[in-house]
Amino acid sequence: MLHKLNIKNFTIFSDNQFEFAPGINMIIGENGTGKSHLLYLAYTIDYVWREALQIYLSEHKIKDKESWQRDLAEKLKRVFRLM
Repeated sequence: MLHKLNIKNFTIFSDNQFEFAPGINMIIGENGTGKSHLLYLAYTIDYVWREALQIYLSEHKIKDKESWQRDLAEKLKRVFRLM
């Protein structure tokens, strides 16, 4: 579960921090404030995390920082290209 998300220089977010409570969280705001971008970003982080966890569990390989960054950047490109 995602507990905290720090975002710097990503789409409309210059430097923001979000903290999530256990259970259901609501994202509300005016049009153009980044609600969808926040959700797509959280989805992408979760996806890349789960993918890395599957690799670790099946192959016992731990990704280094550069691999994480590369995989996250590639997934972000694919996700945000669909918007």
